[in-house]
Amino acid sequence: MYDFVVTGNGVCNVTTFYRDIDGDGLGDPNESMMACTAPPGYVADNTDACPLTVSSVSNSGNCGCAPGYYPVITMMSGEDVITGCQICPTGSYCPDGLTGPILCPAGQYSDVMGAASCTLCDAGSFNPAPGATSCTPCPAGQYSDVMGAASCTLCDAGSFNPAPGATSCTPCPPGKYSDVMGAASCTLCDAGSFNPAPGATSCTPCPAGQYSDVMGAASCTLCDAGSFNSLPRCNLPHALPGRPVQRWDGGRNLYPLAMRAVNPALAQPPARLARRASTAM
Repeated sequence: MYDFVVTGNGVCNVTTFYRDIDGDGLGDPNESMMACTAPPGYVADNTDACPLTVSSVSNSGNCGCAPGYYPVITMMSGEDVITGCQICPTGSYCPDGLTGPILCPAGQYSDVMGAASCTLCDAGSFNPAPGATSCTPCPAGQYSDVMGAASCTLCDAGSFNPAPGATSCTPCPPGKYSDVMGAASCTLCDAGSFNPAPGATSCTPCPAGQYSDVMGAASCTLCDAGSFNSLPRCNLPHALPGRPVQRWDGGRNLYPLAMRAVNPALAQPPARLARRASTAM
């Protein structure tokens, strides 16, 4: 649109000029003024669809940078203008080209530059802090069965996990137990006790009449004929479990040490028995 006006210098053509905030030579069609010549910060062009983004910026239809990049902001004519784009660093993401860089949240990571999103930690691994470039395997005694974990879970009592990076824990086998959470290994049942089933948190004393002389027993053994055990565990003070020490009775008979509880005289040496016999006479 042209109008003619008379000035002190003669006649001029009045033209519409458009504001060029970002200085890229393209004018904002929504901000204009009439003048004989272009005022400072104005141009004749009116095709700037992104007046706050210089035309040299990679434009993805959002008047900003491409995803995976974040804008470089410069103050121009009192306005924040996008004058460039910067690639997103590792450990962060730039989702839309207008914001960022944003640190990857706990449970996620980014190990490449220019990421538009972060990656979930695999099951069996975790990441407790924002801005990670990798995830850490769950330590022994712990596990993670989901993706994107910020922490791992302790194995329940009765189970264990011996190696890092587990997605589950294993029940303690028969003959072993675990009475704590987070076990990397199970404990053998003591001699004199047993555990017949997986996943135990304790062992059971062998019942009367049975014994176990090894650690890690899944069952107890019946006492042999001619021997007995009245205690819950076969750990008599002078005999191996199930193998009672025998004593001579002065004749032809040998008796288990346990018989002392029934007849103490049977556990005496022959000389003492002889003395007792002479006294009795």
